[in-house]
Amino acid sequence: AGRLSQGNGARSDAASTADVRETPPPKILPQTHFAAGQLLEAQGQFDQALVQYQRAALLNHRHVAAYHRMGTLLARMGRHREAIDALTRAADLRPDAYVLYNNLGFEYAILNEWDTAEAHLRRAIDLNPTFERARILRIVRLPERTEVAGERPDGTTPLLDASPEGID
Repeated sequence: AGRLSQGNGARSDAASTADVRETPPPKILPQTHFAAGQLLEAQGQFDQALVQYQRAALLNHRHVAAYHRMGTLLARMGRHREAIDALTRAADLRPDAYVLYNNLGFEYAILNEWDTAEAHLRRAIDLNPTFERARILRIVRLPERTEVAGERPDGTTPLLDASPEGID
């Protein structure tokens, strides 16, 4: 008598409805936030993507990929000091990831902090001697070469979105 037909053959009663209301929502994992961030970033929703990367890092303070994407996204948004903070955190967690040092070098170059930029680019090259992008950025790091410190005419930057194995 306490059961109601739902038209599709399934039955429900007041007790099972109460159970559903009392059940807490499932815990969202850092990987879920990270994936949501990637999707939002691909859709150009940068502010929302950043929030998802931040949530992933908040839930897992060792989520290198979240810090890396945060840094790359903050750089794209022109928030270079914040990008450096996020990329530094990622590099602290993965000191063998040459791409992170390349991106740090680029961010410091944008801020005209050439010695620090060069130190990070040298570190990228030390970690991967065949890494041409860091070599090229070091060569064109002079202040009069302003195209290094900003967007190219096609809208891209030398900042690397691609990651070495294990970051993303």
